[in-house]
Amino acid sequence: MIPYNDILKSANPTMTILKAELIEDVNDIDYRNNDGLNQSYLKTVYMRGVPHAQADKVAPREETKALTIGSAFHCITLEPDKFASKFAVCPKVDRRTNAGKEAFANFEAESVGKTIIMHDDYMLARRMSKSTEPYSMAGCYDSYGCINESTKTEIAFFAQAKVLYFWDGREEYYPVQLKGRLDILTTQDGKVIIRDLKSLDSLSDYKVGKSARDSLWSMQSAFYSDIVSHATGKPVSFEYYCTEKDEPVMTRQFNVCDEMIARGRGQYLTALVKQLDWEQRGKPANYDYVGPTILNA
Repeated sequence: MIPYNDILKSANPTMTILKAELIEDVNDIDYRNNDGLNQSYLKTVYMRGVPHAQADKVAPREETKALTIGSAFHCITLEPDKFASKFAVCPKVDRRTNAGKEAFANFEAESVGKTIIMHDDYMLARRMSKSTEPYSMAGCYDSYGCINESTKTEIAFFAQAKVLYFWDGREEYYPVQLKGRLDILTTQDGKVIIRDLKSLDSLSDYKVGKSARDSLWSMQSAFYSDIVSHATGKPVSFEYYCTEKDEPVMTRQFNVCDEMIARGRGQYLTALVKQLDWEQRGKPANYDYVGPTILNA
């Protein structure tokens, strides 16, 4: 049997996007119910395998402090009018006292269905938003201070594509549904720009580079760029705006280079081959189906 990794290297996958559309105001439920594969799922496939991606897909998301701050930061920056409907800021009360316990109980009862964020974390998310806004939203406002018509925030895309690859001597050609959400999509001077917000502990070159590699920003950049380019019919550039979660809460802009896009395209195509091959083999629950694999790490 040819080792699985060797078959994967010789697959030479290509993807043809058949249809891609950008849609505004897609609510969270409708987005989640769409069967398309998103970049987070493909990242897990690439790094950990399809069974783990499938398990993560159905597992309830653990709402950590870092996730809550990051989500609040995004909402305050991109959808400030929706913050009150999505989040509840915990009042500063002393829960050791009867009055404090009663006030907190009332707060919890009034906050059902919302994400609870502690007051200090909320203030940090606001400082982060204030830090990134002059950079990530630069050129996105009209003369009245409103977001201009060529800029969209929290816009979703849905795409239909076909993936061609060679597998163990056979030519394989399968349809695939894709989806994603963009933080900011803007057109300036005739150029289409995707901007993505990131929250990090530090903005040092080392920390940003490590986060980019560990979290496969390359795959996200390429995946989003290719689909948006097809939907708009124009070339796309990709920018990351990274903001610190620690003082002094600064922001830096990083422009994605062509080499990083090319590397990310190879990564998401590899993940798609893994996904499609897994589907064709009957969705096994473990890695037994790959047989012995030669390791040269």
